[in-house]
Amino acid sequence: HPFMSACRPRVAPTVAMFCLLVAGASCRAAPSRLGLQVSRQLRILAQFDGGSRGNPGPAGCGCVLYERDTGQMIYSCCQYLQSWETNNVAEYTAMLLAVRAAAAVDRLLRKEQLRIDHLLVQGDSQLVLKQVAGEYRVSSPTLKPLHGEVTRLLESTFPKRYSLEYIPRERNAVADALANEAMDFKRFSFKRRTEFIRRLALERKMERGILPAQPESGVPAADAGHAPGTKKAHTELTLTQINQLRVAQLREELNSRGLSTDGKAPELRDRLKEDVLLRRLSSG
Repeated sequence: HPFMSACRPRVAPTVAMFCLLVAGASCRAAPSRLGLQVSRQLRILAQFDGGSRGNPGPAGCGCVLYERDTGQMIYSCCQYLQSWETNNVAEYTAMLLAVRAAAAVDRLLRKEQLRIDHLLVQGDSQLVLKQVAGEYRVSSPTLKPLHGEVTRLLESTFPKRYSLEYIPRERNAVADALANEAMDFKRFSFKRRTEFIRRLALERKMERGILPAQPESGVPAADAGHAPGTKKAHTELTLTQINQLRVAQLREELNSRGLSTDGKAPELRDRLKEDVLLRRLSSG
């Protein structure tokens, strides 16, 4: 009725908006209040860089992979190109190196019933990134095979699960240092933290319910359902144990470089990055 609708109390727009925001926040917070465990996506960041001294000249490339939630480095590689090459060839080779590394990590995760949910590829070469994205045409006969291999590997391994992003050179310091290391020492080297990747996979599997989580009764899941006195190996790791493993691996890497292993995880990571940059500066 018109009279009744006119008498109906009106809610101010700001109040209504506030109620909607509160309702939305309540819905988002509901899983945590109910004790449900929210599974995180496994996201990998791959950064690449390549260079040539002379263009063409002695060339090298480097790449590094990070787990995006923790910022932990899981793979690094540098490769010296045996023949004199241009900057563009070195950049393409570096990107191919990064995508191959990500594919290798994905294969390792698939053995654990997981996969990389999203791959973000970053580099400071707009030409290479725009050509791979299809925005620029590839006219160079030298670059066409490299372009074809990069795009084929991305589409076959990470269909609709990857993105490309340009970053300025100062944000690509680690990959740049690896490329210079390859040119300085004329070598190929890589480092893959296989054990950390497996621990990371185990953490995600526990979140997704693929492995039994720790029961509330206080009895370890590995021993639940077993008669007293019988032993079974524990396969679950707590977050504290995983963090301790990460710190131990950082200290092992620092010790191999003859650096101090004192401090917490952020200090150890910063010290390792500084050493990579100092080696580049000293060699240049």
